[in-house]
Amino acid sequence: MTAGADPYITDSDVSKLRSVINRLAQQRNTAVVEFYPAGDAFFYTTPRRPRIRFSYPLFCARQADWHVVHVSSRFTPAFNRYVLELLNGVQVEEAELPQYFIHSRGDSDQWFLIPGISNTEFRRRR
Repeated sequence: MTAGADPYITDSDVSKLRSVINRLAQQRNTAVVEFYPAGDAFFYTTPRRPRIRFSYPLFCARQADWHVVHVSSRFTPAFNRYVLELLNGVQVEEAELPQYFIHSRGDSDQWFLIPGISNTEFRRRR
């Protein structure tokens, strides 16, 4: 997917985020990761994927240990409201989002790693 001349996601983005996901897999026996937008998970499902499971709330009831959230200037305000709903669901204030920063590409795209609501050992203290 592209918007203008910039790719939606680059090989460098995928590589950086894949290394984060691989670390998650080492910390837990079978970590559950949910992506926002959900379709971003397809960039990380390879035949040799790490010991993680992907969560998509529409199709499964298991709660995510981690949420990999992609925020982009190319997303519409209506689309971005789902980020606010996700933050509300995991009890993270929008102002706290920078604490969970893991990667950026220029000024337009940022990724955050937010622990799931039951992932208490990694939640930031307020």
